[in-house]
Amino acid sequence: MSEAVVQRGSLRLVHDGYVSSERANDLIAALAPELARCGADPPPPQRLELGAESVMAKRGKGSASRRLLRFVTRSPSRSLAAYRVGVILRANMVPTPRPMAALERRRAGVTLGDVLVTEWVDAPDLSGLLVSAGQDERASLISSAARSIAALHAARCCHRDLKASNLLSTPQGEELLLADLDGAWSSVEAPSYQRRVRDLSRLILSLVVFPGGGEALSEPSDEDIVRACSTDGALLIERYLEASPGLDADGELLQAWQAQALAWLREKVRVNRRAGRPLS
Repeated sequence: MSEAVVQRGSLRLVHDGYVSSERANDLIAALAPELARCGADPPPPQRLELGAESVMAKRGKGSASRRLLRFVTRSPSRSLAAYRVGVILRANMVPTPRPMAALERRRAGVTLGDVLVTEWVDAPDLSGLLVSAGQDERASLISSAARSIAALHAARCCHRDLKASNLLSTPQGEELLLADLDGAWSSVEAPSYQRRVRDLSRLILSLVVFPGGGEALSEPSDEDIVRACSTDGALLIERYLEASPGLDADGELLQAWQAQALAWLREKVRVNRRAGRPLS
């Protein structure tokens, strides 16, 4: 992966080398105020206008102790890690908003604040699309989500926050873009079966919480979970297996993954209830 670095005092901009010097200065000037306000709980992503182009700026999470730990372990900031995953996905033709840069504010090598910059995608997400979708359209959308996740895993990447709100539509409507990549990472090895099932289960959970009627089920019953696994979940897993080279899409594997997804969902709901955390 080829990266270019622009240093302006304590600010460090990392990009793919195709950003002009003038463009890099524009990005730094526009994002510097965001870094000045960075904290452990950043606000939602912001839309910024840079000339004729709209970009998304998302500040990275992280308390002071977590940022220090990243420095000690030589780990990149969340924004830089997400930017690099985005570059890998785009190189492997995985649908995701175009990564543009990561900007960091550093002191003595420690990243005190960071911002991820991608293209702005003005499109509804999967949860919004499902609200008005009929049965056939719902099946088509879930199949598109399965293909996008299969492409993600084929690129040897995973995403710990694969929920419906992080899958965006495209003008063509044939695929769904994987967004919010600060929950994603890459590996030198293909994802394990357990990791694949967990990523799929996370999406099924979001379909349980937001079944498509517009109202969230903050306390889904076991019947809600079983129903989701036998309908949307079964279709998602089946289409995923069909789109994944090297995986045997026979009925036995499908049933095994459905059972694992159901067990994961039940455990996730149980843990969140015990901790008093809402499902999202």
